Amino acid sequence: MHRRALLAAIAPLTAGCFGTTRSRSSEPADTPEPNDTPEPNNTPEPTDTPEPGPSEDERRAGADAIVEAQNQLREAVYIYTDGVSADLLDVSAETTGFDDRAVLLKLSDAQTAIGEAERAATTTEQTETVGSLRELHRYLTQATDLQAWLIDGRDAVLNAYDAIDDRDGEDAVESELDAVASAVENASDPFEAASDVDSGSMDAIDAISADEYEDKQRQFEVELDALERLEGALSTIHAQSTNLEDARNDIDDGDYDAAENTADRASDELDDTIDDLEDLEGNLSSEADAFEDPTEDVLKLTRDYEDEAASVEDEAQAE
Repeated sequence: MHRRALLAAIAPLTAGCFGTTRSRSSEPADTPEPNDTPEPNNTPEPTDTPEPGPSEDERRAGADAIVEAQNQLREAVYIYTDGVSADLLDVSAETTGFDDRAVLLKLSDAQTAIGEAERAATTTEQTETVGSLRELHRYLTQATDLQAWLIDGRDAVLNAYDAIDDRDGEDAVESELDAVASAVENASDPFEAASDVDSGSMDAIDAISADEYEDKQRQFEVELDALERLEGALSTIHAQSTNLEDARNDIDDGDYDAAENTADRASDELDDTIDDLEDLEGNLSSEADAFEDPTEDVLKLTRDYEDEAASVEDEAQAE
């Protein structure tokens, strides 16, 4: 192998030597005129053969898969609204019979259909539509979870109000207050996730518009705000009712100064809560009608306890 390489390397040199020997004579050899350098041939480079586009059958299959996914999402919206309409605003925190499990089961079917549509998509337009369907699916999933927690939270507010108003035992009241706090906590994450959705994806089906999405988000926002403030108010009422019992015990024990100070602090806390609830009641928008009656009830209860605090304070001062 090395030898062949060496021969190949030296072949031009030996050919030159042999040629000189054969042409040697007494007459000087004529110097050949230099030849013109030949123009290089510009051979066109081969072009890539364009890939054939999707066939009509492939396009149709992608379109059919998208329609199926759209139908699944549309059915999820109807289940969300209990089949009464396709308007999400018809469902609020006071809606009874909201079946979040049924909605989520249908959304599971929709997720499968969206996956099939993604695999069948053959054009840029179809791929973009599938992306919007995925975004819409994400929104409906978060909205369903949020809606359920708002409904649970409102029910818990009513139960906690009843427990405090009826002066149920400590454990019973604490249990109801924990339910309200749990609803507030669990509603926060899906609210943030639902707020982070591209409203333009709503146009992927004809059941929800971008404007309806914005309106529903405002409803979620004001309902969650009302739930949070009522949770704070009920917690304050319960805490101060316990303090007022301690103040009465101090009066019975003859410790009037301690009773007066305790009642005075309770009165201040309850006054602040009244101010907040009056602000909530006065600015409660139509989207938060579900919390109109609970706010009115809790505000009245707070005023009753504030009156009680003032009475205990006056009693301690009179002794």
